[in-house]
Amino acid sequence: MKIDHSCLANGLQVVSIAFRDFESAVVAIMIRAGSRVDGAAHGTAHFLEHMAFKGTRHHASDEITQRIESLGATINAVTGKDYTLYYVEGLKEMLPEAVAILTEVVISPRLDPEDMDVERQIILQEILQAQDDAALSALAGLAQRAYPDQSLGKSVLGTPETVAWLSRADLMDFVVENYQPENMILIAAGGISHHDLVVLANRFLDPMQVSSRTRKEAPKAAYSGGLFLQTRSELSQSIVACAFPTAWAGDRHRYAVQVLAEALGTGMSSPLFRSIRRDHGLAYEVGAWSEHGSDFGLFGMYAATSATHVGDALRLMGIELSKMAAADNDEAVHRGRNKCLVNLVRARETPFDAARMVGTAMLSFGTIVSPEDEINRIRSVTTRDVREAASTLIDMAKPTIAVVGQPESVDYEEMMLTAIRSVLGSTSSDR
Repeated sequence: MKIDHSCLANGLQVVSIAFRDFESAVVAIMIRAGSRVDGAAHGTAHFLEHMAFKGTRHHASDEITQRIESLGATINAVTGKDYTLYYVEGLKEMLPEAVAILTEVVISPRLDPEDMDVERQIILQEILQAQDDAALSALAGLAQRAYPDQSLGKSVLGTPETVAWLSRADLMDFVVENYQPENMILIAAGGISHHDLVVLANRFLDPMQVSSRTRKEAPKAAYSGGLFLQTRSELSQSIVACAFPTAWAGDRHRYAVQVLAEALGTGMSSPLFRSIRRDHGLAYEVGAWSEHGSDFGLFGMYAATSATHVGDALRLMGIELSKMAAADNDEAVHRGRNKCLVNLVRARETPFDAARMVGTAMLSFGTIVSPEDEINRIRSVTTRDVREAASTLIDMAKPTIAVVGQPESVDYEEMMLTAIRSVLGSTSSDR
């Protein structure tokens, strides 16, 4: 793998990740504009992503699809909290046509009002589908309580109300303000050359002019924490999730938190699995995760259990996290570190994953971070690092807890904090 980086005269970044002997490739345009810059018109970034495939000023939607599929390629997009990603995957020979199409889709969307009305209904169905999923509802509730009254705490999809009143003018304003060359990356990975990519970038993207409008930066993340309860009488189980604030993507402590999440909650040897599922039979699905963005991070644990056992599951989560903070667990850390390495090695061997990883780092903190860099940093994480990461999570702030299903009238937060104190003593978690 060889990574090269250039910058066009208009400020647009060009990054190539060359894979030796690869016949396939992925090319993407990434924009530092996700749901966090939606503002009051929540759901704008996601709506715009949908509309990009409804046709451009020069070609109808069917024409774009036929051009892509005639190459055996696929075109798609992803909207996140911090960025939007448009990409094409296919054979390496499709690169010139793919860059031409992506450029047109991103900077020249037609945004026909009639198409918007159709897409509005599709997005509404997407929102309703997400709301019907208890696990997604729990994660959404967790974000709402962790970051209240902030776009970071709201769904990328928007709400039925905001999607209903978004107009063409709203989408155009978003494009003019955010889809600026200095805010974008053209990135390709696979069987490609950097020289060819730069030539294509100069041909299709260098003519973009820098907008005179000042881009609004996303408001800084402000963690709060608290309790989210949603009664769903049709569910036979309750989903319980808890989260703590942690390191952002550019913080070196992030790597220890990632290892902690894998050590604590991934696989049948993990403490959460053994305690909550194997030893107590409280859940079929249980685990842990961490998420790290441009200025925020969350570490979380979850389980699907009977309503009467939600408190027991939270108590065991608190105990197992506290044990990781109270004493070295070399076996768990070794396993967690290797789990992280497997994920990174797979990403290193997959053009799309490598492009997304490198592009996200570039947008988040303005520098190239290769999969190999990530692998080396994970390898360097020690048992002491993970123990300190667990201790910091517990001491930093009160947890956020979400229960979707049939929550009981009990103090779930106190249940978890009591469990933590039972392991670490009364001085811990006194908030």
